[in-house]
Formats: sequence, C-alpha cells, structure tokens
Amino acid sequence: MSNIRFVPTSDIDSATLTSSDFLSTLPVTNLQTEGRSRVARTSNATGAKSILGDFAGATSCAAMVLYGHNISNAGIWRLRLYSGAGQTSASNHTNLLLYSGDLRNTAEAGSTRPWTQSDDTGNAVLVAQVAGAAPDAVSAASKLQANTVGLLKRSALQTFAVADNADVTVSVYAKAAEVGFLNLAVGTKDNTPLFPSVLFDLAASSVAATYASGAAIPAGAIEAVGGGWYRCSVSVNIRSGSSTPMVAFLLKGNASNADFTSTATGQGLLLWGAQAEVGVMTGYVATTSATVTEPLPVYDSGFSSPVGIAGWGTFAWGVEPWGSFMAADWEQAFWTSFFGPVLALSFRLDLADPSNAAGYIQAKRLLIGSVFEPAANAAYGASLAWGTNSQQARTLGGSLRTDRRSRFRVLRLTLPGLSAADRTRWLNLTRVAGVHGELFVSVFPGVGSEQERDYALLAKFTTPPETVYPGPAYWSSPINLQEV
Repeated sequence: MSNIRFVPTSDIDSATLTSSDFLSTLPVTNLQTEGRSRVARTSNATGAKSILGDFAGATSCAAMVLYGHNISNAGIWRLRLYSGAGQTSASNHTNLLLYSGDLRNTAEAGSTRPWTQSDDTGNAVLVAQVAGAAPDAVSAASKLQANTVGLLKRSALQTFAVADNADVTVSVYAKAAEVGFLNLAVGTKDNTPLFPSVLFDLAASSVAATYASGAAIPAGAIEAVGGGWYRCSVSVNIRSGSSTPMVAFLLKGNASNADFTSTATGQGLLLWGAQAEVGVMTGYVATTSATVTEPLPVYDSGFSSPVGIAGWGTFAWGVEPWGSFMAADWEQAFWTSFFGPVLALSFRLDLADPSNAAGYIQAKRLLIGSVFEPAANAAYGASLAWGTNSQQARTLGGSLRTDRRSRFRVLRLTLPGLSAADRTRWLNLTRVAGVHGELFVSVFPGVGSEQERDYALLAKFTTPPETVYPGPAYWSSPINLQEV
C-alpha cells in the first residue's frame, strides 16, 4: 500500500488555463480558485471537452486530481503532458493508418476508404458502426462481424507505407461481443507466405499465442482500458523487400486460432483506434483521410474512467442503480490519478461524458503537478471527524434547535519519521501552502474503497505544521487539516 500523499495547488494555480468549451460566466479558470460554490462548467455535454494548460515553468508532475465534479460513471478523461510549451514536444509520433476509428470499406462508408475485407467466399464479412461505443465515450466503434453463417476466415485489412527494416508496432482497441478472440497480423515487406501475428483472448485479457513467420518474430501485449475494452498491440520488424506492409484484424473462434464459426449474421467483436507506428506503442492518434503526426507527450494516461464504482458491501441492492459510484451522494466527488513523475511545461486534459444527466460537465478544482509522499507513512492514531459551523440553542420550552450550516471533514495525524530529504520537501510544501493555500491529501491512496474516499480531501492547514526533531536523523510533524 502507498503512503500518504499530498498534492499542492500551487503548480496549477500559477499555470495558464484556456478552453473554448466552458461558459464565460463559469470559466475554466474557476478550476484555479477557492470556494465550494465557485465551479467551472461546460456549455453542454456533447463531444469531448478540452482544457489546455501551460505551467509557469518546468514542473514535476506525478498526479492529477479533479475535485467536486459531476462526471458520471460513464465518463472518460485523458491527460497528456508535454515537454514544451503550448502542447509541443521535442519529438513527434505518427499514425500510419487511415480512418483509424472507422474500419468500413468504400461500399459500406459510401466514400473512398483504405480498409478492405477478406473472406473465403464473397461478402461473408461486414463492418458496421456502433454509435458512442468507443473507449473515448464519444466516437462510434466498428463491429467486425459475420455476414453469413458458417466457418470462414473473416478479416479487415489495410496497407501502409514504412521504411525497410523498421521496427513497427500495430495496435487497436478491441472489445468482445459474440466473438472473444482477435488475431492481429502484420504483413512484412519480405513477402513471407504467412503473416507474423498474435492471438488475443479478450475474455481472459491475455495473449493466447504468438505466431512467427520466418525471421519476423512478433511480440504481443494487451492492456485493459475499462468498459470491457483492451488495447492490443503487436511489435515486429517489418523486414525489407518489395511487398507492401499490411495490418489485418481477424475473427477467431478459440485459443487454437481456429477461424470463427458463425451461427447467425451479425456475430463479431468491436474495434476502434487502429494505429501503426515506427517504434514502441504510444498514445492513440486519430486519423481520417491522411496520416497524422502529433507532438509526443512525455505522459499519456490513455482513456480512463474518473469515478470509483461502489463495491461489495457498499452497494445498496434495490436502492442504488447498478453501477453507482462511491461518491454519488457526497458534496465533493473527486477522482485521483497518480503516476511516475515527469517534467512538463504544458498539458491537455480531455473530458467526455455525453450521457451526463445534467447536460454539462462541472468541477470545482483541478490539480496537476507534484506529489509529496514521505518514505515513512502517517503514524497510527490518525483521527477523522465531521465538523460543522452549525449553531445550537435551547428554546424557552427546552427544545434544542439547530441552525444547519455546511459540513466539512477534520483530519488530524502525525508524520512520524521524516528523513532529511523528506523534511526539506515537507518544510517547502508547508511554507508555500501556509494556512491560506489548498492542497489535496489522500491518506490511503490506491486502496480503491470507501476508506480511500473517506480519508481523501481538499483541505487547508488550520495551524502551520511544526517540524519536531525527536531524535537523530529523523523528524516528525503533527498536522491539523480542515476540508475546504
């Protein structure tokens, strides 16, 4: 389990934020200001909403916190951090495939497309678009499916251009439907009779088998991205020769790589975000009629869900809708993401929640920046209580009346074993924050339960923390915090 973590607001508060997706009366800059009622709100929930940010200088980033948001459990976010200002970078990455999110052929799309389909007999395979089904929660996904009944080889294919002997990675987002096995094959330039390929078992989230072809030995990987989607990738040397490189996605029936036997038309699986690139797999780059080159982020979260689903023991059967999340009835819903530290000058945050019942996306605070995590965890004995500004008085008749006001959490704990390095960082954090600056505190980061929710809050120090020197080579610090 990770130790207690502190995320200061000073990094994001000194940044410059811009977005055309937020209301002028509730602008994106409200994400940098204090006050429970002061929020930033988009004009609608249609499509993806983007926030662009430039830090005041090179910033060590290891966390993102979205606090006081209204995003549903169907919402998606994607954070990209860049080494240069204005979402630029010292290097780029290119998707060599066209129409990466729409695998239909020319006849199906009604316009010229690079995707073709292969089968053992005519018209045995079909690609149809499924609206809003892609991992980004906005785009349509392509369903590669049987258009006839029986045992046939069904696939979608596209050629691409790349230099001889390049190390190439081909990837695609895949989700099982009636078919749970996907073979991802890459045709190399040396005209080998069989394409090197990898078989993926989507139900088991695993690489089921790897098939080399001559000297072309592929390496496969699969990564869960949520909502039943997986990003599957194959890396292989493209070799040299006169053949045109090609990528093929094939429906398979089992872990033995047998072709799928359909019992009805329409059976298949979902695909989206096809990408071919030189080198290792990077974040997805969307394309249509031409290849696209973008600055390569130093960090790319991919498409992730920003809420925690209520687990066993918390979900109230017959009371809450299935898929409710842990902070649904809290005044300050939040989401956190911690990652390895990278130096960044700018960022791009995309949010999508098209099914949001309110018809817009809203949040109180955004934090992106550094994290302080001491080597020694908080001491046992931490206390958490609900505080309130409510006032009570007895009437002449003896009844106790309460003037109800806001509630907030009060957290008291001690950092017991600060090393010399931790003491230096801690003193600097408390110097910058003082009693006026906000910071996000998570006592149990990564636990993923009500315990993490209860002990994570946007807070201020009620008194400046003292740093005590109880013995050689270590320091301690008692802390008093109140939720803002």
